[in-house]
Amino acid sequence: MNHREYSEADDEILIKRFTDSGDRLAFQVLVERHIGSLRKFLFTLFRGCREDMEDAEQEILMSLFMGLKNFKFRSSFRTYFYRLSKNRAIDILRKKKREKRFGFKTDDLREKASETGRPEEELLKNDCRNKIVEALFGLETEEGLSIKTISSILGIPEGTVKSRLHRLRERLADQFQKEGISL
Repeated sequence: MNHREYSEADDEILIKRFTDSGDRLAFQVLVERHIGSLRKFLFTLFRGCREDMEDAEQEILMSLFMGLKNFKFRSSFRTYFYRLSKNRAIDILRKKKREKRFGFKTDDLREKASETGRPEEELLKNDCRNKIVEALFGLETEEGLSIKTISSILGIPEGTVKSRLHRLRERLADQFQKEGISL
């Protein structure tokens, strides 16, 4: 197939060519066809911040490239791509919010370790910090319970469960600050 034939092929044919034989041109044409709507969505979500939009676009396209083999044609590709984009973008926003809230990024921690000259000590400190942050943001899945399950067990709305978990995370973070534990 030449580029023109690819351009005229429907999404299903392009997806099958890519997933069956790794045909990168099929993937490229598929992405070109839908990239405009992705960029409009990201522009709105990231309020026009070009750097964040570009980072998100790259992560979303990488997720699509790696996960397209899991597309089962139960919906249109457009719907699948929108859901994938939305979920990845929300993950990115959450990550940025955590980084902003706790004032560090993983890369910043690596730099700090190299500056001190004692990477083993920094590694232990960083591992502890990472475990605390993971615990704070993983509370809703502790013991394998979903928000819905917790809501059902306690007999309260899911929104109430979410807000209580959010407040608990904030209280824990404040307590760590008071104790002098830097995250």
